[in-house]
Amino acid sequence: MKKNVCLLALAAAFGATSCQQELPELIVQETCGSKTVIKENVLGEGRVFLDKKEQLYTIHAKIPGTFNAPTVGFICGQLPEAFRKDSLPVSFTGTYRAFDKYAPPSGVEYYYLSPSKLEIITGE
Repeated sequence: MKKNVCLLALAAAFGATSCQQELPELIVQETCGSKTVIKENVLGEGRVFLDKKEQLYTIHAKIPGTFNAPTVGFICGQLPEAFRKDSLPVSFTGTYRAFDKYAPPSGVEYYYLSPSKLEIITGE
């Protein structure tokens, strides 16, 4: 009986450590866009998309008080592989800086986004 308890404890300890997934840190470029912070996002939610024109990953977040208009943040830096999935729901904190390459479509806001925290939202 004592042997079974030890094996069970060992299996539980192994299972607890092997199931944890630590995501790599974001690699943020500091030369992305203006140095002036336009606005900050604290624990906002959005979805990750690859912008085909810029070949940059973006986070689309809903603009508060609007029906369907998004704030599009072009990620400054390299996203970890786990986040490179279109429509991936994420929670994020970061700063927005002016995006000056071209004008966005009507009702949409474009910014460069320097995320300081990024987490995948799961349905669990």
